[in-house]
Amino acid sequence: MKPSLDDLYLFSEIANAGGLIRGAKRLGLPKSTVSRRLAQLERDVGAKLIDRDARHFAMTDAGRLYAERAVRMVEAYTDAQDVLAQHDAKPRGVLRIAMPADFAIFFLGDAIASFTRTYPSVTLDIEASPQLVDIVGERFDLAIRMGKLPDSSLVAKQLATMPRHFYAAKSLLKKMGTPTTIEELASMPFISLQTQAPRMSSLNIALKKGKVSFAPKTTIKTNSIGLTRTLALAGAGVTVLPDVMANGLVRVLEVLQPLPAEAHFVLPQRQWLPAKTRAFIEHVQQHCKG
Repeated sequence: MKPSLDDLYLFSEIANAGGLIRGAKRLGLPKSTVSRRLAQLERDVGAKLIDRDARHFAMTDAGRLYAERAVRMVEAYTDAQDVLAQHDAKPRGVLRIAMPADFAIFFLGDAIASFTRTYPSVTLDIEASPQLVDIVGERFDLAIRMGKLPDSSLVAKQLATMPRHFYAAKSLLKKMGTPTTIEELASMPFISLQTQAPRMSSLNIALKKGKVSFAPKTTIKTNSIGLTRTLALAGAGVTVLPDVMANGLVRVLEVLQPLPAEAHFVLPQRQWLPAKTRAFIEHVQQHCKG
């Protein structure tokens, strides 16, 4: 079986990084995935490319020769794609996107619909899930991710920063009273949004004169911001929501403001972006500004 261009790209990244672990980080892939694909590449070419028995990373003679040519072929392909992208600037083709389902439902419905009307030659293939996908390995063109991003070789572009506050239903406040201090707020049932980031038992709250740590009395945890809002509207507890999602709820303790929610575009590390990808990013950014 002949190696694909993706195989050559993977091997060139390992060679340029000088190791499997650093290569995996540059590719945004687990080390186990990179190791497995490298082993398959060696079987396909019929030669050992990297000496795994060495104490330190070491390429075989065959590996060095192959890496030189693999790097040149990847560079030639990138140059050819750059020329093609400049020649054909019209967005077209299938655009694969991964994004959180709730973010898509509450924030991007109108933007996505208007994008397809503006660019009828682009077909959107959207994976809507709270799970983090392997953008490179699963060949997504881009993803939208929420919160603080971990360090990686992927390219990030800011999409939106959304102010957040504490909110509760009128029915809950009528039953328990409106909190006037952080201690009273901490005694109320709390709905906690759990994300892919490390799960926290407390929230960092911004004040005019600094920050405080708030440890809520969590009674419900969920990874869905849509469900969080629904439960808050039903009076199940106080929660933190972006202001744009708080219709029907009452803001409490306005002096306290959790850190804003952030959304980013995340893309594979590339020297160029296809017209369809650039068009989608610019269209959604413009929609969020409006």
